[in-house]
Amino acid sequence: MHAANHRVMLRRNEYRYSLGTFAVPVKGTIIKAAKEMVDEEHPRVFKDTDFMDFVDYANAGGSLLFDSEAVLICCSTQKLS
Repeated sequence: MHAANHRVMLRRNEYRYSLGTFAVPVKGTIIKAAKEMVDEEHPRVFKDTDFMDFVDYANAGGSLLFDSEAVLICCSTQKLS
């Protein structure tokens, strides 16, 4: 999982404003796969996770790092080597 690269080119010499908006669930909200999406043929890949617990895990080293490795270590249902 990687963040998409974004690039904007302006045709004129004027200011460009960007605004990022994010929705973050409240602490205690469990993020999980919908029951109808999981079966024997399609097993769970990630365990049920409190998003704020993941934020705490990602921030434990002093810098907030949301990358695929952090997601896999914190949330995967499989043991990683």
